[in-house]
Amino acid sequence: MKKVSSDISLNELDVSEIALWPRQLQLFVVGLVSIILLFSLYWFDIKARQETLARFEQAQLELKADFEKKYMRAVNYPIYVNQKKEVSNRLAQVLEMLPKRAEVPGLVDSLSEKGVSAGLIFRSIRMRAEKKSDFVTELPMEVNVVGSYHELAHFVELLASMSRLVTIHDFTITTLSENELKTYVPVNGNEILRMILTVKTYRYTEPEGQDE
Repeated sequence: MKKVSSDISLNELDVSEIALWPRQLQLFVVGLVSIILLFSLYWFDIKARQETLARFEQAQLELKADFEKKYMRAVNYPIYVNQKKEVSNRLAQVLEMLPKRAEVPGLVDSLSEKGVSAGLIFRSIRMRAEKKSDFVTELPMEVNVVGSYHELAHFVELLASMSRLVTIHDFTITTLSENELKTYVPVNGNEILRMILTVKTYRYTEPEGQDE
């Protein structure tokens, strides 16, 4: 068997005679092939495994977050139930304060009675256009009354104490003209004033087709 000289050119090397190559060259080739094989193994196998592991870890984090969310819901479920009951009870109380359609005329009469009991003189009560929403229907009334400052304040207090839900908006207080003052006799020397305000009550908006 012939032996390849250590001074041989790389172009003269024959892979089939690798056993005859110089020792250092054999080690170099073996090392180079090993590096290529290891790199290929990493690229096609280990890297794929790492990507699979990364996806698994991400899925694990998502499952953990989902579990924690559901766990918190389960732990807080009794609190949610109690809060729902409390909201339902409050809603029922508010609905009880809303007059039914048939009760609106009586509410106007009650408003007039409170004004008279406060010592006021009613100039007018005008119903304004209803404003409907999904839940309630707003029923505004423009009220024009005359009386002393203390009588006007007492009337507002009486409105606030009504059992039905009533709110006061856009009120103005002005003095009377000289001609108007001739019509009203001051009580205890108090100045007579006019108050115009919007009083709103609210009716539950019943579903269409439901008997009122």
